[in-house]
Amino acid sequence: LWTPTPTPTPTFTPSNTPTPTATPLEGAIAGEGETLLLIADFTYIDADATRIEPNLEREFEDIGIRFVRIHHPILDRDEAREILATYNATLILWGEAARGGVQVEFEARAIELSFTPIQFDQLRVAAFEVNSFDAYIFAGMDSRYIVEFTLGRILYSEEKYDDALEAFDRAVALIPEGRAMDVQAGWLYTLRGRSYEELGDHAAALVEYDTAASLLPDWGGPLTFAASAASFAADFEGAISRATQALDIGLDTPLMDEADVADFEILAYVIRSGAHHYLYVTGDPRGDIEQAKADMDAAIALAEGLRAIDPDYVTADLYAQRAGIWELMGNREAALADYDTALEQMPDSAAIYIMRGIYYHIAEEYDLALADFSRAIELDPNDADAFRNRASTYIDVEEWDLALSDINRSIELDPTYGANYGYRANIYYSLGQYEAAIADFTTTLDLTPDFTDVERAITYAARGAAYLQMGNFEASLSDFDQAITLRPTAFNYVRRGLAHTGLGDYNAALRDFSSAIELDETNDLAYYFRARLYVDQYQDCEKAEADSARLAELGASDAALDQDIATLCHPPSPTPLPQNAPDPMFDNGATITLTSPLPLIVLAEPTIAAAQLGACTAGTTVTAQQTIITSDGRRWVEIDCQGVVGWVEEAKLPKP
Repeated sequence: LWTPTPTPTPTFTPSNTPTPTATPLEGAIAGEGETLLLIADFTYIDADATRIEPNLEREFEDIGIRFVRIHHPILDRDEAREILATYNATLILWGEAARGGVQVEFEARAIELSFTPIQFDQLRVAAFEVNSFDAYIFAGMDSRYIVEFTLGRILYSEEKYDDALEAFDRAVALIPEGRAMDVQAGWLYTLRGRSYEELGDHAAALVEYDTAASLLPDWGGPLTFAASAASFAADFEGAISRATQALDIGLDTPLMDEADVADFEILAYVIRSGAHHYLYVTGDPRGDIEQAKADMDAAIALAEGLRAIDPDYVTADLYAQRAGIWELMGNREAALADYDTALEQMPDSAAIYIMRGIYYHIAEEYDLALADFSRAIELDPNDADAFRNRASTYIDVEEWDLALSDINRSIELDPTYGANYGYRANIYYSLGQYEAAIADFTTTLDLTPDFTDVERAITYAARGAAYLQMGNFEASLSDFDQAITLRPTAFNYVRRGLAHTGLGDYNAALRDFSSAIELDETNDLAYYFRARLYVDQYQDCEKAEADSARLAELGASDAALDQDIATLCHPPSPTPLPQNAPDPMFDNGATITLTSPLPLIVLAEPTIAAAQLGACTAGTTVTAQQTIITSDGRRWVEIDCQGVVGWVEEAKLPKP
């Protein structure tokens, strides 16, 4: 233990240590992938302050951390970064010591920042590392705190996140109660949060970041990371709130240079923009697309400032994200310009080709979309998104074999992505392979517990449609019930009405078609199927004609329906067939078993209205008595249906 005499915690200021003269390397340079810690000489403000370097050397040697001693003090972070790069080291630490305690400065090897383009089905924001941080141990505190803190950051760099958390936990346990802010533990909690994020536990990360924010109240960095974690956890309102707080507090800190601060500001703007973007796309009223655009403009302006200093600084993905926002705002010309700018900077980015391909797909410029998706596949033959989007385009141009080949490849590359099976199910449905479609829709539902209500409703409705095509009306009805519970749209009511019709529950079908019309007065399918019910099952001329008239207003008249209404409601006068031309099929008492219900009507004299006798049900055996032909050329058969005699159009009768 390093336990100097307790004194009040001093406020440290950099000492006037002269810049050291360059000396030969004091140890071997780290090889690629190797871990190396650098321990520089500390500056001693008080001559009698206890030396900390020997204790650190002994502790790190005991736990097997390779280190090199730098036998001179570090003047500033620029020098620290230069030495870090010279040795290709993982981490360098240095600082100042006094009787009251020790201020320890850390600088880690930088990791390049890269933004991942936001997709429409889920938000992804980039996070980068805390490379510059510090800590303080006061007199009487166990110096093992610095060792565990350092060890945790080294393990984090080695991507050993569980081990890093164990080291960070041991460091937390060494903080005296109520002194977390005094030892500047905000950085420790920030790194704990980063470890949890890398393990995919965004909820735990959020707790750590919020704690860090309370310990670093003058720096918005932890809140920026918290906003990122909230986005990953689909808490977009929380992401917006925290990113806003981070920007309001400020992201400038003496530990970072201007470029690092700008990177943090870019990240905060990107997170807030992305959260608004996602909420807007999903129809959430909290999503402000204008704010999303303003934030992305701010991020691009900052990034272009960095690019002016460093031409290798990449802004392409930011332009690609803004292009998606332009699309939502209806400015497709600006969107295309941003995609083109992005590809000028990153011509080998499969992700951006996919995004521009989606742009062309939505614009129904299918050849250009296919070209972009194909280019993405050339750049990355293992990109499941590229194959999926090209399959979607092939579906729209009805190239079923090519679509099936691409979606199979996408499933091979990403077998747990449930939406892939939905695409393939749509292909099977279009090919009439309904059993295969049902199996894939079921897999989609099984693999996507995080689907939104809308997405689940769409999948249930699609599977219900496949059941409907197979004549499995019970299963179809169950799926449409689920779809309507989740998303009561007019189209879902129409399709459930068809399931009720198939089951013979005409009253329920009529209610569903009417519900569809209440939701959408322009839904021609609802009017059509309701009119069919009025004709075929209810023989209600007035309502059938009203629905037919509405179909005409909508430009969706159906000739067959209108003919059936005319037959039911306005039959023409009969003209008997000549005696010398009998119909051998239906004359002379032929018997017929009906396969579907048929309405019987009285064919009136020219001046007398027709009468409706009712329907003869399916399965009934009837007797044909005579055949006539009307003035419009249609043939009619007089039949006896269990004692009720009426006329049925010959074309609707099965063969005797």
